[in-house]
Amino acid sequence: MNKTRWSLPELAAWAGTDVFPGLFQKAVHHPRAGIRPASDLESSQQIGTILSCLPEKEYCLLWSLLLAEALLDSNAGRWQNVFLKSRIDPRQLGLPFSFDEALAWKWTRIPLALVDEQNQTGLIRFALIGLCATEKDPFPAWAGQQMDESARQGVNRAILLHRLPPGSGVFFWPFIDFTSPGMKIKGGSLGLAVYLGIYSLLEDQNTPGLLCSGQLVSSGLKAPEGLALKITEAERMGFKGVLFASSPSFKQYAQSGENRRCIELLPVSDLDTARILWSSYLPGKGQRLIPLIQARKDPQQVAALVHTAPGHLLEYLEEKEQVISRSLQTLISTGNLRSIDLFFQQVQALQNLPDWPRQKLQLLLSPLDWKLIRNLKTISPELAATACRLRQTHCRHLGLIHEALLWEGFIRQEGLQEVSATADGWELEAIMQKAEAIVQVSHNRYRFDPKLPNRHVDETLLDMARKSFAYRKNRNQAAVNRALGAYYGTLCQHYGFCGPRYLEPCLGSAQKAMEAFGNGKNQDYYQDWLRIHSYLVYANLDAGLIQDAKKSLQIYLQTNRLDDVDPFNRNPYEHAAFARFQADTAQTPGPHYMKWALAAAVDLPRQHPWQLWLLNMGWISKDDRLKKEFWTRALTVCNSSGISTLRAMALLPLARLYTNRFQGESFLQAEISAALAVIQDYLCQEHFADLLRAETWQSVLEMVDARPARFFPFSYR
Repeated sequence: MNKTRWSLPELAAWAGTDVFPGLFQKAVHHPRAGIRPASDLESSQQIGTILSCLPEKEYCLLWSLLLAEALLDSNAGRWQNVFLKSRIDPRQLGLPFSFDEALAWKWTRIPLALVDEQNQTGLIRFALIGLCATEKDPFPAWAGQQMDESARQGVNRAILLHRLPPGSGVFFWPFIDFTSPGMKIKGGSLGLAVYLGIYSLLEDQNTPGLLCSGQLVSSGLKAPEGLALKITEAERMGFKGVLFASSPSFKQYAQSGENRRCIELLPVSDLDTARILWSSYLPGKGQRLIPLIQARKDPQQVAALVHTAPGHLLEYLEEKEQVISRSLQTLISTGNLRSIDLFFQQVQALQNLPDWPRQKLQLLLSPLDWKLIRNLKTISPELAATACRLRQTHCRHLGLIHEALLWEGFIRQEGLQEVSATADGWELEAIMQKAEAIVQVSHNRYRFDPKLPNRHVDETLLDMARKSFAYRKNRNQAAVNRALGAYYGTLCQHYGFCGPRYLEPCLGSAQKAMEAFGNGKNQDYYQDWLRIHSYLVYANLDAGLIQDAKKSLQIYLQTNRLDDVDPFNRNPYEHAAFARFQADTAQTPGPHYMKWALAAAVDLPRQHPWQLWLLNMGWISKDDRLKKEFWTRALTVCNSSGISTLRAMALLPLARLYTNRFQGESFLQAEISAALAVIQDYLCQEHFADLLRAETWQSVLEMVDARPARFFPFSYR
């Protein structure tokens, strides 16, 4: 039996053997849901088998475990509870409530870190905590004999520290062998765990896989006794982290971990930090959370650290304490331009990542509304212009065309366009960003006009920039020009979208972009240089130049072995380009890659370009079941993004599902209507004219499946 998991059938199977007593004692200490079979007859038989092997005084322990399962089971109220209700009276177990009362309360399970003083070892037991609908004594009737005074005081302090709903209470039910004499729970170190368990109930949160230990005292937290023993036992039991009240004597221990590598040690000095860590913890990532949690009330520190924090922590801090919003407002009101500029630089760095974190960027940028930017403009028009560009870039990345245009209007209205174009040293960058914005907004609408760049770029300024860069290159072959590289990279994309007829200007722009990024010799711009090769993969595939596409893909993926590509530590754009090449060339990735792909497809971020990776993995797969799975998931990504550009791409997996008869007509018809409505409202109707004029939804899918490149060129399929 697993150290912490067990089942009724498992206990019944071992009943009557020498192994059974030990297994039953493990079960007694680890109440959990999901222990019973699906049949009341099987349950009745197995309970009878187990009872026949127990001393009569221990029957109550089995009934306690079965009652605990009913309270922890998210399906409470099903037929099993009717079955149990006829057999269990909680009052006979020393519990001051009826079966029906207990089912109506909210319950959670927490681990308790204890110490076996006789054997000088750590012990881990579990307890149920219930949020009661009435005020009650918080302990079972036998708690006086099984818990010492300091342990009971620790529980009471944990309850008093919370503002409970009027008329409600908390019940603490530790799982120990209460049929045996002698005290089992000593000391107040369980207070922190109980406090956090109650917090989870009040906030409707799941409890994380953390072991907690710390005493609640009037000054806050006090270090627990026997911490080293508790940590050793936690590691043995498979816990990923231990959250504990720190003390000077344990700081060095916490940092070194006594050469441990399998468990995170998370020392905290106050309840606020403990509560946030408990709510935001993810296995293996707890220590990354601590710096921002501890510095969250210092606006300068927040500006310096937010980019390192996981999105789920930022979401929690912003929801509970408005950490990002208040920090930015304070920095503006105090005129701390240096910290604001640092914050903007870090946001821009996140935007430039190939697998840019959508959720985190949304949290960081949302406080930058028009009101705040107007306040910022009064002390720094240049930084206000930067804020607008960051917001606009985020909208473009998401394909939010209307919002991007609103930001463009706001920039003009506030005169920030002129600021960004004339501020010292920004002239070239501002012009490039303007050109990129115009082209990208067009791309997001599927408007691919080869003449568009020429209408919106100051050729005189460009010529000056080119000559200046050439002069610098003559003096230093490692010279770069990021703005020129970004501009020509955008042109490369744009001509690629315009189709194979414009392959020559696409390749020419790619060459200029790579040169501006240092031709791969400048490490600071190496990833920018690599990204241009991804554009060449798609452009050459669209033009049918398979060998050229292969060379570009090998450079982009940094491998010559396309038949054995390592899938790990790659960004989504690398995966998308690889899958598209494999699909277009009718090849199948190696088994190593396919094994990864089948596991990864289950829980992908719902953002571009994963929908295209899924689409092409469906083309690659030989098994119809897998094809349907990949194409269905691709459709889910397209529809769940809320982005009109991606919503149109739903036509691609829909066409595949239709052609292969993987979905019913009513489903397909509804999905097609939704996709066409998005095209009609937001996208370039001229580009999709043939589809909008189609007489039937079947005709739409047949056209898309027959000529996908006509409607979805370059890297859009």
